[in-house]
Amino acid sequence: MLGGSWNPSGKKLRMEVLSQIQVGGNERLVIVAAAGRYFLIGAASGGISLLAELSEEEINAWKDSEVSGSEESKGFLLTFLEAEMKKKHR
Repeated sequence: MLGGSWNPSGKKLRMEVLSQIQVGGNERLVIVAAAGRYFLIGAASGGISLLAELSEEEINAWKDSEVSGSEESKGFLLTFLEAEMKKKHR
């Protein structure tokens, strides 16, 4: 089924981009919520990749930083994601 999806439950599926940040010319890090789970996705002109699944605790820490609405939250996002990636690849 090209371009479609298989959904045997018939329930509406919802996916939401929570945040994204450009990290290079055509590269982005994207935090996505889908089906009650959270994912860190790498997106580039060559395709997209699942980098990590994030826990509820990790998402809450990130959301707490976003509440400030400051430029610091952008820096926090990169620092947070870098730290999470290091933890997951130990």
